[in-house]
Amino acid sequence: MLKSVLSSINQIPLWRWPVRVWGSVYTAPTFDRLASLHAHRLGWMGKTEKKFLASIVQRDSIVADIGANQGLYALWLARIARNGHVYAFEPDPKLFECLEWNVRNNRLKNVSAIRAAASNRSGTVAFVANGLNRGDNRVTNDRGLACEQVKAMTIDEILAHSRLDLLKIDVQGFEVEVLLGARQTLGNNQDLIIVFEFWPYGLRLIGRQPGELLDLLREAGFSISTLDRQGRLVTISQEILHWKRKTQYCNLIARKAQR
Repeated sequence: MLKSVLSSINQIPLWRWPVRVWGSVYTAPTFDRLASLHAHRLGWMGKTEKKFLASIVQRDSIVADIGANQGLYALWLARIARNGHVYAFEPDPKLFECLEWNVRNNRLKNVSAIRAAASNRSGTVAFVANGLNRGDNRVTNDRGLACEQVKAMTIDEILAHSRLDLLKIDVQGFEVEVLLGARQTLGNNQDLIIVFEFWPYGLRLIGRQPGELLDLLREAGFSISTLDRQGRLVTISQEILHWKRKTQYCNLIARKAQR
């Protein structure tokens, strides 16, 4: 009962006021997304990742942002890659509406907002929106959860024959399926860098094992690192494969060895 009440409060229109973050003005659909915007604006969240991304994205970069949410990173990356393009995938209807609005309101012409979950196949997938934390939405195979069917498509459908410089993935445990639907894209782009959240708890929820995700990338020719607090690449510890708690996660970087 309490969760339902808090979820309703979280989603009232009262929270939809503009916030300037990283050079763009955003409108959030919920209180938790508004709080996230302020946390990024103040440097409490995303500081390390932002520093690393700013070091690799160029004026003409082609970027895919999988799980774009309300568009915070998509719009910021589009401003850096002003002569490039950003493909922003977001399946949540409310978040997608906000993403589209934020792109239009900031008059960015180099962002394509795609209302779909990136997956290993086209069609639909079961999707659960978290009423208290819209950053914790996820694809699910748990039939006991209240879910909706959302459109699914593969990255290869859009980018298999295009250059791709950065693939950013934040999909709460659905990373293996995303990458399986991007095999051609991964193989065709020697300079591709992948930035993704590694959350063993979420991977297990969807029926995957943490090592499965890392093995898939290594088999595709990628080496994997993590970021230290200064945003520098460092070797990952094998300990992360054994993380069990819901709160244990980190961001990893995958890149191919240069020829």
